[in-house]
Amino acid sequence: MEFYGLYRGAWGLNELTHSRTFAIPGFIKDVALSFGADWETENQAFAAEKKDVVGGLQFQFDVPQGFVNFSVHARNGTTTAFPERSTPT
Repeated sequence: MEFYGLYRGAWGLNELTHSRTFAIPGFIKDVALSFGADWETENQAFAAEKKDVVGGLQFQFDVPQGFVNFSVHARNGTTTAFPERSTPT
């Protein structure tokens, strides 16, 4: 059995300040504080286990149609290919 959970969120600074301070007309619509977490677990001896927390900035570019976002994150987490587990004897 395996579980993988992923969450990402962002708080737009223009929305938080109720202004257009973080916009550059024709280039950037908004700058946001982005954050999230990953968590993976599997119940077998050779399974990878990932626990990760990320945070950073997200830039929302001003394009004619649709959207283009670019995020830069710092990460604090662990990924183990061979976790230390006790084996039953």
